Amino acid sequence: MGYQPDIKSFNNMIWAAGHCGQDDVAYRYYQDLLHSEQRFIPNVFTYSALMHAYARAKNAEKALQFLRTLLSMKEEVNLVVFGAAMNACAGAGQDRVSDAMWILDQVAAMGLIPDLALLSTAVKVCLAAGETAKANDIVKKIRSAGQMDIAMYHVLMKSCLATKHYATVLELFEEAHQSLARLDSGVYSLAISAAFEANHHSTVVGLFAQAKADEVVLTEESFTRVMEAYLSMGMPHKALESLEDMKTNRRRPSSTSYSLAIDASRDDPSLAWKYFKEAQTTGQALSTGIFNSLFKTFSRHGEQYIRHSLEVLRVMEAHGPPPSAITYNSILHGLGENGRSHEAWVLVKERMIPRGISPDVFSVSSLLHACARASHLTEAQTINQVQDIFSLMQEHRVVPDDAVFSAALEVYRRIGDAERAVRLLQVMKDLRMAPTAMHLNQVLLVLRDVAKLDGMISLLFETIQNDIMQINGNSFEIVLEGLLSENRWDKALGIALEMEQLGFQPSMQTCVALISSLEQHRQYRAALAVFSLMLKYDYDFYRDAQLNAVFKRMISLASQEDDRQRPHGAFPPNTDKGSM
Repeated sequence: MGYQPDIKSFNNMIWAAGHCGQDDVAYRYYQDLLHSEQRFIPNVFTYSALMHAYARAKNAEKALQFLRTLLSMKEEVNLVVFGAAMNACAGAGQDRVSDAMWILDQVAAMGLIPDLALLSTAVKVCLAAGETAKANDIVKKIRSAGQMDIAMYHVLMKSCLATKHYATVLELFEEAHQSLARLDSGVYSLAISAAFEANHHSTVVGLFAQAKADEVVLTEESFTRVMEAYLSMGMPHKALESLEDMKTNRRRPSSTSYSLAIDASRDDPSLAWKYFKEAQTTGQALSTGIFNSLFKTFSRHGEQYIRHSLEVLRVMEAHGPPPSAITYNSILHGLGENGRSHEAWVLVKERMIPRGISPDVFSVSSLLHACARASHLTEAQTINQVQDIFSLMQEHRVVPDDAVFSAALEVYRRIGDAERAVRLLQVMKDLRMAPTAMHLNQVLLVLRDVAKLDGMISLLFETIQNDIMQINGNSFEIVLEGLLSENRWDKALGIALEMEQLGFQPSMQTCVALISSLEQHRQYRAALAVFSLMLKYDYDFYRDAQLNAVFKRMISLASQEDDRQRPHGAFPPNTDKGSM
């Protein structure tokens, strides 16, 4: 005796194959049913099973073709079949609005009342294609039918969130809230997610407070979103309070939650360590991200915590999770800031690269920073180390960015190598990189430190005439400071005037230094011109007793000089003869 499947068996096989995404296998079973010895007649369950297969496979073309065949043959079709066809359209990832509208028209033509699932899927199809107006029309129909309950709001909000219509999600939330319906954590979570994705962090916090007022306990994911929002708003203490709220409400913080708590503890490394250890006691697998957060926090707090980072890294390398480029770069940052050049180099060459992780611009910048702050290195050792770092960049094809060049210039300033600093600026231009004002100022500082004043002036005016390089007020201030320190008041005065003509405002400190130098060299008229410049910029120098005394002394001396030069009986300049 052989087993002979009945129609129910065929229906189950069609549905099972379809549920696995194998719509071709499901269709073959459907054909076997039609041509079986028993001549089974397919029923509505058969149609639903095959349509389900097309929906799972996101095969809108086959689904619509099958639906049209059924309708043309006047076969029995119910809302399940229509719903599966609509799901196939929603999953196709194409503009299927016209097909969705056609399905709704066929439902109406058969005298069926569309259910919430069908309508919400139609809304999703419209939103995915950017047809907001048509989506709103469907929502209006749902409202007019009195079908807008919490479940419907949840479905619509979820569809809008999936299609990145964040404003619509928040509008639906407000509508649901004003309906006096009892909102659940699902609706709040969707609204919080939408506000967060739209970067409306204050709205996230407001929704969190509203949920607490409504005595709605949020999901762990929502608490985590709130923590991220508080951190983005510069309120780390509130992020930590949210973590404690999460635990109070018996929500289990995830590794991401603890990672955010460590980020929020960046000014208190002992607190960061407490949260890290707490995360370990939860029994969940810690992510690489939580280690990265710990290392970033530790990198801000000196030698003790850098050593601690290296110890934790050894455990991580031995037992997991696997370190990433961010992991090593976080520790490198701390080593760089503290001038630990040898340890930074060893970390890259002996631990990072052997794990298949290539250094990037962040790694190189940290290596250079370490070199710049390594005061124990001689000039020759420093130059050799910089050359090794540049060779490492070539070996791993690291394309330098602004930060790399800035770090290298910082190194050259420490050792007073003006020639290499100027040459590096030229390398940037050769690479068609526009040196920023920061790069220019770093080179000017090197030239100032080694008293190469003429080179400083030449570079400044070359930059003024060059459209590629950028300049700012600090560039002039550095040059002026260098010139005035060497009593080059004549050059300083010319540069101050050039600075003003180009629209840069000299600082009060620079003006005071220039006036003092001019007074010492008995350049009273020039000094008064600088006073006039200070008045133009509303600098309140009258309250400075020393500067005010200089001003009065120069007025007196300038008047005496005018009296000596003026012919007898002549009126002084700007004097109204009629008033005498």
